[in-house]
Amino acid sequence: MAINDSQKYYGSVSRLLHWITALLVTLQLASAYMNNWQPGNAFSQLFQPWHATVGFMILALVGLRIVWLLFQIRNRPPHQGKAVLIGHLSIYALLVAAPVSGLLQGFGIRLFDHLVSKGIGTPFAEASQAIHGPIAYLLTVLIAGHVFMALFHHWVHRDGTLYRMVGQAKS
Repeated sequence: MAINDSQKYYGSVSRLLHWITALLVTLQLASAYMNNWQPGNAFSQLFQPWHATVGFMILALVGLRIVWLLFQIRNRPPHQGKAVLIGHLSIYALLVAAPVSGLLQGFGIRLFDHLVSKGIGTPFAEASQAIHGPIAYLLTVLIAGHVFMALFHHWVHRDGTLYRMVGQAKS
């Protein structure tokens, strides 16, 4: 499998960055929702101490994805319309906004449940706390739409979109 993207499929680097991000975001959202709905459940107790670390990892991965995208943009097929472009840009924006709003809350930076940097009071702490959850809800809706459209293209349009995402040419 090629490293670089092509008109037929996304390369191994793009797919790896996509699926690692998808896994981390899924774990992040699942643990947060479970903690909100059933505080103290076993899954949340296991994962919640890692919430800030995973958020920081997501932010770093999205940064890498953006850099990689800029190098691969000419290799990729053109977007299938403005709605697709707006959807993808919105997901990227929220994948940045969620961890940034978490960092701006002023609790410090924790990596693997160890405090790396003390929190500092920021003028944005209260606003960041207020928007962190709604950003996650909006991100969930956009991700659900993203998954739905990938499956819709696969089963209804049969246009090879899903095959490009998993690295196989349409047969």
